[in-house]
Amino acid sequence: MEAFMKLIGGDGQTSQPPSNPPFLQMPLNSGILYNMRIRFRLVIFLLGASVCLPAHAQAGSLRVLTINVWSGLDYSGLLKMGEYESAGERDARFHSLVGYLKELVPDVIFIQEANPVVRYAVDLASALSMDEVHQVVNGGIRIGSMGIPVNLREGLAILARPGLELRKTGAWKLSGPPGMHSDLVSFHFGEVVLALAGNITWGGLDVYLVNVHLAAAPGIPEDVDGLRRSVLGKGGMDDAAFERALGRWRGREERRSSEIQKLLGRLDQLPGGTLQIVAGDFNAEPDSAQMKVFRNTGRFRDVLTWNEDDREHRDPMFTWNVERNPNTGFSVGDTDAGGKIRKGVDHLTALADHRSRRLDYIFLGKDFEGKVTIRARIVARGGAKNIPPSDHFGVFARIDQPEL
Repeated sequence: MEAFMKLIGGDGQTSQPPSNPPFLQMPLNSGILYNMRIRFRLVIFLLGASVCLPAHAQAGSLRVLTINVWSGLDYSGLLKMGEYESAGERDARFHSLVGYLKELVPDVIFIQEANPVVRYAVDLASALSMDEVHQVVNGGIRIGSMGIPVNLREGLAILARPGLELRKTGAWKLSGPPGMHSDLVSFHFGEVVLALAGNITWGGLDVYLVNVHLAAAPGIPEDVDGLRRSVLGKGGMDDAAFERALGRWRGREERRSSEIQKLLGRLDQLPGGTLQIVAGDFNAEPDSAQMKVFRNTGRFRDVLTWNEDDREHRDPMFTWNVERNPNTGFSVGDTDAGGKIRKGVDHLTALADHRSRRLDYIFLGKDFEGKVTIRARIVARGGAKNIPPSDHFGVFARIDQPEL
């Protein structure tokens, strides 16, 4: 405030107007002239502030990013989940992400798997000078910061730059047992999948934002018999154990299919004719049954295939990349964070996770078509100081609105 008062000609305290140069000295109206000078300098200050806005903010562009930031947990344990990293390593990943995002300058960020989500969302928004809304998803049994598992309070967040008027509009339950999921109280037994819904105002129009993180499990390979032969007799797995594990794996895929249907049902309830962006970690490949159902509605377009001749993404569009992201190694290893040998379905899915693929998406609703141009690419491959910020890469899109 003191610096602001000095800028407009004051010192933050009540004082007499300063003396004017001779050509402005008038015996009775010096106070009027002083007020005019203040208003003039204030106008110049505000004009200068608008010039300092990012160029894309003035040009009618919206820069959107989605990234699963990876909790670093193995999701195994009652009192405490297994942790693959030290606190220092998690902190280094967070600061790597912050440094990278300061260079990328997104306007809207979809975050999945933030843990603990409340602190993560607030700290990230503060570091980037953005607004945030969040939703606790899996928190176990707790009141406030006290509860079990002691290190689980994972969830979703959406960040937006000031001026977009970010608002939280709801949390949609897509699967999981009954329970409570709030900042103050969490109470549930078993994994829950929620979607976080929000809203911004862009170019005078409402844009609905939906952040998604569906149930995790790689797609079941076509050659099931080949998989069976490769694992039988290893780790105590016989035919009966294989069939049990395969059944649980199929259950995960069926659960994700159900989540897609419920998501589409909730999207149907949004106001008609509105702009919609659905983004996040769908945990499904583009040619999977789940993603075909989502795309075949004809209501959403994938930003990475918006322009089929777009050569900006020459590399494979993998967001789960075992060849280029060392953080994926924790999920494909033979043991969990505590050194326990993976068995059953955990063993099978870890084997399938050795294959690079795409799991993360930004979809634009049909009302964007014909009104915007899109440039999209895979991002966050390295992060600041070459520290990968997650076990996923992100998806980034620049949406330009010549006439929206």
